[in-house]
Amino acid sequence: MNNDDIYKLVPYGIPAEHSVNYFKGQLVWIKELEKSAPDLAKSNYNIILSELIESGLIQKMEEAESLGKSGFLTESNDICMRLIDLNYRGSVKAFLRLCKNFRKLKQYKKEIEYAQLFLNKFQPLYGGTMWISEFEKRINRAEILDTKRGGAIK
Repeated sequence: MNNDDIYKLVPYGIPAEHSVNYFKGQLVWIKELEKSAPDLAKSNYNIILSELIESGLIQKMEEAESLGKSGFLTESNDICMRLIDLNYRGSVKAFLRLCKNFRKLKQYKKEIEYAQLFLNKFQPLYGGTMWISEFEKRINRAEILDTKRGGAIK
């Protein structure tokens, strides 16, 4: 399997080179394992594939962060929304970046919308009260800023 084949396995983004090399090495091991324990080989293949995909998604999140910090807010938002659609495990980072980007764009209603979406749909996956205060503060501040601008959220 060459790098292009491995990249085709990743739905979005290109995994870091070290992940590709790791994956290639693991494939050799899995091929040997298939001879004696095919079920274990398949299970390990799926785990390694998940790690490879996650590596590509992490790299895309880092790109979204960099774009957002550099003022390319629309491009950053596009990546973050795509990661959320893919149920990226680090979705909290994508939601935080979206909120920051919408704040910079003075799109306070969008900031509130995505903060609420995180709290309602994704925060329960983290359990307890993790991230609640962070997003509630963002919602409260966005409501104040929108009101100052003459908006009428609610």
